[in-house]
This record gives sequence, structure tokens and C-alpha cells, in this order.
Amino acid sequence: MRYILFISLLYSSVAFAINAPANILRACINNDNLTVTVSWKSPSDICGSFSKHRLYGSEDYGSFNLISEIPSLATTQYSHSLSSINTNWRYYLVTLSTCNGVDSVVSDTLNIDTSYPLDIGLDSVSYDLKSQNIIAGWKSNPSVDTDGYQIYDYSRGDGDSIGYTNDTFFTISTNPLNRFPVVIATLDSCNLSSLISSPHTPTFLNSAIDTCDRSINLSWSLYSGWAKIDSQTVYLSINRSPFYSIDTLTGSTNTFTLNNIHLGDTFTFFVRSHNESISSSSNKTTIYTRAFVIPEYTYLNYISVVDNENIELNWVSFPADDIGSYAIQKTSDMNNFNTLNTTTSTQSFIDQSTDVSEDLFYYRIITNNNCDEPVDTSNSSRNVVLRLDTDLTHNSYVGWENGTNSYTLNHKPASSTWSETETSTLPISINSSVLESGCYYVAVDESVNSLGAENRSVSNTVCKKEDLSVSITTGVNPNSDNNTFKIYGTGIDHSKSQYIILNRWGEKLTENPTNIDWDCYYKGELVQPGLYIYIIKLYGTKGEKKTKKGTINVLR
Repeated sequence: MRYILFISLLYSSVAFAINAPANILRACINNDNLTVTVSWKSPSDICGSFSKHRLYGSEDYGSFNLISEIPSLATTQYSHSLSSINTNWRYYLVTLSTCNGVDSVVSDTLNIDTSYPLDIGLDSVSYDLKSQNIIAGWKSNPSVDTDGYQIYDYSRGDGDSIGYTNDTFFTISTNPLNRFPVVIATLDSCNLSSLISSPHTPTFLNSAIDTCDRSINLSWSLYSGWAKIDSQTVYLSINRSPFYSIDTLTGSTNTFTLNNIHLGDTFTFFVRSHNESISSSSNKTTIYTRAFVIPEYTYLNYISVVDNENIELNWVSFPADDIGSYAIQKTSDMNNFNTLNTTTSTQSFIDQSTDVSEDLFYYRIITNNNCDEPVDTSNSSRNVVLRLDTDLTHNSYVGWENGTNSYTLNHKPASSTWSETETSTLPISINSSVLESGCYYVAVDESVNSLGAENRSVSNTVCKKEDLSVSITTGVNPNSDNNTFKIYGTGIDHSKSQYIILNRWGEKLTENPTNIDWDCYYKGELVQPGLYIYIIKLYGTKGEKKTKKGTINVLR
């Protein structure tokens, strides 16, 4: 057993002693400084017999001469300076000594490396579907002395290096938007480079949605780098489901439209280009859609007369997220509604085309979404017309959710203010013979609706007119209750009627509408007792005209 172990240890020490030459690896020339770097791998020296390497060189296939002695086993390269650019140099290395301390070993002879790697091209530049990184891929260079691959950005046409790798793929960019032409070159152990490849640029996909057409439009740049694109496939994922092919297109097509989409879904696309057995994927693009929010209600609050000239409509629609416009419609028979106008910004409208004293119309509001599609219709409501013939009458208000709570008749005598005179749950009717003179309108109040509102609608205004008659105060005592000059009567249109007061010399002391009394002052002082002249130009509410003249006796 001991004998066997001894033999084994002896064999092991001999196997790792200097009994093999150095492995000369390469001789690389630097043409800039005329230097050749010779590299090698030294053998093991377990027995400690190494003394030196001797490097020999031959120029132009002549005899070999000693170039240098290298005394360190750890040294693995030597720089040999040339006197001229000459790549016809050969080298070998002698290692001294073997374990017997006498013999030497000689490496193979190596020429300066002047062989460039073969030219190769990129297979494809593609987006990674998961990470969206841009990745270039290629086949291994078959050149024996392939050390690695240099990748360049070819945007400017001169090749800016973006990385070096020993693999057959490289991440060009981690930003999907940072897309540019890519080229590759192979480097050998002497850093000799193949020619750069033709540039490749991946497909970049854009998308846009036409919500109203329910379509998504895709457009993309065609893959650049192959001699031709055989075909292209459009892939789709809906709501993050697995991708599936939706169409195969020719190599020259760069648009696609997906119709009849369902609003509310999420759509993700990519395009894959094919060249024989190679393919390249574009970036992914995602369209997020949502269904239109349809109003829960559109409610016509009221139809009311304003300024006794026009019809005002007011409505509410909720929610209003996707409301694009409101169409105001009108009809006289409840059957054939016609669009009167369209508004996009307000929930009110003034109809100037209706005779508020004669015309009865139904109104309603059509709510349109942002694509001008009708999505909701309001209640239909009818205005109130108040008439004064033999009787004062009006129609009922129509259209409120819970009907009408009350009708209130409002009256304004001449030279007075409005006041409520009668309230009823039904439309009001009064014989005109018992009506006081003045003007009237009806206010209609809604019963509380489901929105918690109580709206009001107002009718047109009608006026009962009387014949023009007038009475005049002819005696005035500033110190008594009868202290002003007053004009009163019936059927007087005070907005047009006026009077003037003159003294006996014809000097005008005042001029006023007939509904304003004269207090017997002139320039801040009471006038002197005596007779004064009045001239009144009277206009009746029925169109009469009359002039009255006389005297006033001012007493003290």
C-alpha cells in the first residue's frame, strides 16, 4: 500500500512540473506605435526548476533571433517594438529549464495576427414583451478567434458604442421610447474588428381611439434592417387576457383599425414582423376606455314666462360626466317634437319664438353624450297662458312629476305693487266684470318631487283696462291734509301722461308724471298763495289722448 502511494505522488509531481512548453496565445500589433504584444500562458513549475523564458522572433521569414529574456514565470506578455510597420514577424518562446535543470521546452511558432473576424449581421432588434426592453440578437460568429461583440448606436451614422458582450444578445435600451438604429461588429483577441453590420431599427407602434366611432386606429413604423418583411401580425389582449392574433398583414402595411370596440375594456396591442424564420416584436401600446356615464335623470324643472315676452326653460341632469349637449325640443300637439336649439354649457334656455299671450307648447330636453348620441329624455311640460276675455282663465301646467300643488293669482293695480289675491289647487277662472282694473299673472307651484325640489312656473301678464277718466285737486292748503296737487282717476297710462304748473307770468314751476303729486314748492320754498295754472297731457291705457287745463288755488 505504501509503495502504491509513493508511485502516485511521484507521478503527480512530474505531471505538473515544467515538462511542457508555454502556450503562446497571440501576437497583436498596434499600428499607432509599431508595437507587437506577444502573450502566452506559462506552464506550472512544481519542482521549482524555472529560470527564464527566451523570446525569439523572425522578420520576413528570416532566421530567428533572441529578442528578450523574461526571468519571471508570472510574466505572460512582452511588447516588442518594431522599426517599421511589418506584420511578417513570427515568434516562439523557449522555457528553461525542466525538472532536471538542464533541458528546455519550446512553444509553437505564432505569426502576428492580421486576420479579421468574419462579418456578421443582426438577426433582429425587438421589444421584449414582458419588460419592454429593446433587445438585439444575432448568431455566433464562426471565426475561431472571436472574443466578443461591440454594439453601436447608428443614429448619427458614425457608430457610438453602447456596449460590449460575449453573448449573442444585448439589451439596447430599457426605455421603450429610446429607439434608434443598431449595428454590431465582432472583435477578436487582438481587438481586430469585423465590418459593422447593416443597421436594424424595431417597429414602433402608436395607437389612438375614436370613442364616438367605437374604433381604435393603429399606425407603426416598418421594421428596418431586413431585405424584406414577409408578413406582419397584429396581436391583441383585452383586459389583460393572453394575446391572440387578430390579423395578418403584408410587409408594407403600417396601419390597422379595430372596429366595434366595447367601451369599458382595456386594449393592448403589439405588431410582430416576420422574415423567414426570424421575427421582431414592436412595443406594446395600451388604450384604456370607459363606458359613458348615462344620466340617472333629466328633469325639466319649469317653463316660465319672463318679462312677459319670452319662455324660460330650466332643467337639471345628473350625473353630467359625459353630457355633451342638450337639445331643446318643442311641439304643439305632444307628438311631433322639433329641435328648437342645442346648448352645450348651460341647463337653461330662453325661447324668443313663442307668443306668450297666445301660444301653448310642450317642451322637453334630450340629453346627448359627448358623441352627440341621445341618452336620456326629460319630462314634457307645457306653459301656462292667462287670457282675459269675458272671463279671466288659464290652462293647467303639465309635466311635473307629482303634479301641481297650487295656482296663485297675482294682481297689480295701477301705480301699485304686485300682491296675491287668490290661491287654488285647480286652475282659476273669474268673470272679468268683477275684476278690479290692473294687471294679473298666475304663479304655479310644483308639489315636492323626488329630487326634493318645489319649482314655480309663471304665466304671461294680462291687464284689465278702463276708460280714461280723471279728477284733479283744484284747491291746495300746504298746512292741511289736502296739501298736494293730485291727479287721479281710471284708465290713466301714467308712464306717458305728464303735467306742468305755471305761475301767472307763465314761468314753469314744475313738470312731473301724473302719478307724482306737486307739493307746492318751487326752488326749495313754498309758493305764495294765489292762483296757478296747470296743463295736463293725458294718455289712456286704451290709447285715448286728452289735454286738460285749469287753475289751482294755493291757500295759506
